[in-house]
Amino acid sequence: ITGHEFSGTIEESRTRKGDFVSGDTVVVAPTVPCMKCRMCRKGFYEMCENLMVIGYDCDGGFAEYCAIDRKILGGGCVVKTEDSNDMELFALSEPLSCVINCLELTPVTEGDTVVIIGSGPLCCFITELARIGGAGKTILIGHSREKLDSARICEPDVAIHSGVGDAAEAVLACTGGRGAELVLTACPSPEAQKA
Repeated sequence: ITGHEFSGTIEESRTRKGDFVSGDTVVVAPTVPCMKCRMCRKGFYEMCENLMVIGYDCDGGFAEYCAIDRKILGGGCVVKTEDSNDMELFALSEPLSCVINCLELTPVTEGDTVVIIGSGPLCCFITELARIGGAGKTILIGHSREKLDSARICEPDVAIHSGVGDAAEAVLACTGGRGAELVLTACPSPEAQKA
């Protein structure tokens, strides 16, 4: 059962230490490192040689109940929340952390033009955090007109529909021929990843 971005309430706890008790609200990180392999020992948990992904290797958040076993607990993948009023918001912790990681690895510098390919929720996170990081201009490129229109909520400087004309030429046109300092993908398209 899929669903790797989720939060929930502990229904029943069998932890010996009492770290989690019934009624606790938690957010669950979906990628579970083994904590034993060479990469884990170096602290590169996302590159774990035995990585398990909740929703793929075991039942995920779309199940009525999820069993959180020792491996998931041992990987530090369950975190208590202080507030249970907006569990949907906590479910966004995983995609937001991916964007934070992305921008730590490829930081925005003051005045950069940042192009984001994709027009879903991740593009909105990237747009907002790029702006906070000092981006001079944010440009969204989306294949779906409907999703691109929805993504305007994050107020990009430019939104380009890739189904109409050449997106690269459109970026050059709106940057005076300069292009972008940073291009990030926020979509699963293999073509976008290669571009």
